[in-house]
Amino acid sequence: MKRNQCKIVSFIILVVLCVTKADGQRYFNNPIAQYFRDDYLWNPSFAGQTTRPRIYALMNSSWTGFENAPRLINFSADFAFGNNSGAGLQLISDKSGVLQRNLGAISYSYRVKFSETEFLRLGTSLELYKERLDNNVINASGDVDPVVKEFNSRGWQFDGDVGLAYQKNNFMVGASVFNLSSQNFKVATSDLALAQVQTSYKLYFDEDSKMSITPLLSYKLYKQHENIFTTAAQFEFEKVFHASLYWQSTGNMMGGLGVEIKDWIEANFFYSGKMKYGYNPQYEIGLKVVINNEE
Repeated sequence: MKRNQCKIVSFIILVVLCVTKADGQRYFNNPIAQYFRDDYLWNPSFAGQTTRPRIYALMNSSWTGFENAPRLINFSADFAFGNNSGAGLQLISDKSGVLQRNLGAISYSYRVKFSETEFLRLGTSLELYKERLDNNVINASGDVDPVVKEFNSRGWQFDGDVGLAYQKNNFMVGASVFNLSSQNFKVATSDLALAQVQTSYKLYFDEDSKMSITPLLSYKLYKQHENIFTTAAQFEFEKVFHASLYWQSTGNMMGGLGVEIKDWIEANFFYSGKMKYGYNPQYEIGLKVVINNEE
């Protein structure tokens, strides 16, 4: 009888792993700021893309008011050094249901310069991550199931991403491949992102370049479930105010507003509506600080 109960509990845990890990990483660990406000969040080749060091911190939350609701906290920093090199750092805490995923990544990028307005960026990230199930949520009685114990005993693991991007004037097209060491993993309960392709073009309204609009297309691939297509546009006024609107193939609309103060600090707010799969709205707040390293 106890053996049957153990099998039932183990099966339930595997189902929980499948749902929380796949959906949490597929939909939730997908910060909205990656599309316009910080390219480094999706492509390591953008580490150090500006001459001034940048720091970006965000928190994304959904199912607000529910216990164990998904929550993503992401801290990134990047800077340029040398003539064509850049470096970056990301620290991520991603919690969805009973699954907690902590990740740290360091990145290096190199810019191949064809002219003053044409570049090819290459980048790579080395990641160290750990995934853990919350025993207190799964086993209210305090007993630790063998499946949970085995999963939690895996410790820290290595992974990596690679990316490239081509830029000419106001045009950009890039691609990233994620989770290189996990591409052929045998655990069917995971659904990590595999790759992302993205392109955009910035159009100015006048010769003074005070106002611009940037259309964007993005396609993100996943191992098991439906891929996500995103189309978006951002309006920007003189690096003081920006507003963006998004549509995703998951059936949801998203919007964003942001302000910049004296070209060194930026505050953003994003909202995502309900998806066709029944996921509640998401909220994201972000803060960017640009360090003035000029003498």
